[in-house]
Amino acid sequence: MPPGPQRTIPSVDRLLHALRPVDLPRPWITHTVRQHLASIRASGQTPPFDELLEQLNRALDALARRRLQPVINATGILAHTNLGRSPLSPAALDALAQIGAA
Repeated sequence: MPPGPQRTIPSVDRLLHALRPVDLPRPWITHTVRQHLASIRASGQTPPFDELLEQLNRALDALARRRLQPVINATGILAHTNLGRSPLSPAALDALAQIGAA
C-alpha cells in the first residue's frame, strides 16, 4: 500500500537543515516553513523535495528583502535647520500668499 500524501511531506527539521543560510531570526524561518507546509497539507499536493526547498528559499529571500536594513547616511546636512526662519523677500511672500489662497 503506497504512503498517503501526508506521509510524503518532509519534516520541519529536515527542511530547516536543508535551507540555504538567510539573515533572518530562526523563529521567523521556522514560522515560514510551518506556514508553507500547512498550505501544502491543505492542498493535498506535495511537490518534490527540491521544488519545495526552492519555494521556501524564495519565500525567505523575499521576507529578508522586506526587512528594515541598517544604512549609513553619508549625505551630510541637506538643509540647515534654521532655513525655515530665513527672511523672505516681499515678492516671495506675495507668491506664497497667492499660492495659499488658491
